[in-house]
Amino acid sequence: MNRTKLGVILAAGLAVAGGCREEPATMKAVRTTGNDMVAVAGRAAAVPPQDIQDKAFNSAVSGLTAASKSDTSPGLVSAASGLLSAAQLGQVASASDRATTAEEKLVLLQSEVRSSLSKWSTMKAAEKAATFDPSVRDGEITRQVAAAAKGIADGQAKLAKVIADQAKLVADAKAKHEQANGFEKEAVNLKDKTRGQSTAQAMPTLEKALEARKKSDELKLAASKLEADAMLAEPRKLEINQEIEKLTRQTAAIERERAAVQKRAKDSSADEKIATAGADEALKDVTRLVAQLTEAREKDFQEAIAGAIKSCEASAASARKAGNDGRLAAAVAAHRLGDVQMVQVAEARVYAALMTELAEAKPELPGKAKYAEEAKKALEAANQAMEEVKKSFQTATDGYSKLSLKAEETKATRDALVKQLSEAAGIAKDEEPAPAPEGGAPKDDAKPEAPDPTAKPSDGPEAGDAKPGDKAPDPK
Repeated sequence: MNRTKLGVILAAGLAVAGGCREEPATMKAVRTTGNDMVAVAGRAAAVPPQDIQDKAFNSAVSGLTAASKSDTSPGLVSAASGLLSAAQLGQVASASDRATTAEEKLVLLQSEVRSSLSKWSTMKAAEKAATFDPSVRDGEITRQVAAAAKGIADGQAKLAKVIADQAKLVADAKAKHEQANGFEKEAVNLKDKTRGQSTAQAMPTLEKALEARKKSDELKLAASKLEADAMLAEPRKLEINQEIEKLTRQTAAIERERAAVQKRAKDSSADEKIATAGADEALKDVTRLVAQLTEAREKDFQEAIAGAIKSCEASAASARKAGNDGRLAAAVAAHRLGDVQMVQVAEARVYAALMTELAEAKPELPGKAKYAEEAKKALEAANQAMEEVKKSFQTATDGYSKLSLKAEETKATRDALVKQLSEAAGIAKDEEPAPAPEGGAPKDDAKPEAPDPTAKPSDGPEAGDAKPGDKAPDPK
């Protein structure tokens, strides 16, 4: 998870937790847990090791779960739920790291499978040609290698530009998150100064706090837009990398074929025996590597992805329980869930492509029917996961759309983010989202509405609900 984004959510939760004069035991637990979380993910000077973060987040989830279900004040339950949402979203990082490690292993195994398949195809072709004139084929190979080399060079230049552009977007987003954190802290400090003051005395300070909170929200939305822009570079990077890898594999296969062609030209009889043995060995390698790939995919990658999805869904549920204060966190959790599901989609499609290559290999592999079935299942899983991506991004866009904003520039930034998320998942948008009415501040004696525990992830706060920080609560 983006560390600065988590810091924003943590700061919002702590701001709610600090609104009361007295501090019951449950409140103290919320405050202490929140401070521990901020120390590892919110505002620490350096990012702690992942195991330290995992320990903090796991401990936070354990401690905050009870607090979020307590019968204490609605404000405390809201604060606990908001922090619990942030902690659960923080747990996604560990699962994502495991998924990344597993995916790296899958990529290596897939490359080895293709290498063995290429060797098998080459050796099987060699069996059919005991003797032949290598000059014609050698010329074709030389032209193919030159074309592939040019394609690789062009791809690397394109990739470098995409990476540089993405890095700038990420850096700009980070800077805006840092600015937002500063305004968020300023708003909290200003709000704390009003404790014990009358409404008239506190009003000037509260207005400054609201202004600081507004600036923080604007910066957070701007940062989210930049992050969305950066996210859109990932499919392009994947596409370019796949093309480079494809050309690299083609070059290696062609060079191996060149060596095989030259060898066969010297001794066709010996070459036929070598080709037959090589084909048999390559076939065994293909079978062994596919089995390893299937096991790693099911036990490592898919389990890690399932854990990340579970944490995202739990975070969204906790954020909804936080009421108005959890609206942004709920949208962020849905946004992150869509990102995780997009990784799931991409992996399934890559796996399906490999299985299709095996099923369509010439000459045919003994396991052709099995590979075709695996390709079909993977594509179906990818399509199903893509539908979940659309739902998650739709929930995120709904959540972002319903944030109560006043500045036209901020609304434009929000709308651009909503549009890009919709396009990333291929969500059809017949019309622009209706802007949320600005509405008035809640009354002093208004009580937060209890969240609906049966609400689905797409159920966000209604347009016009008061946003966090609209009015300071009366000191208790």
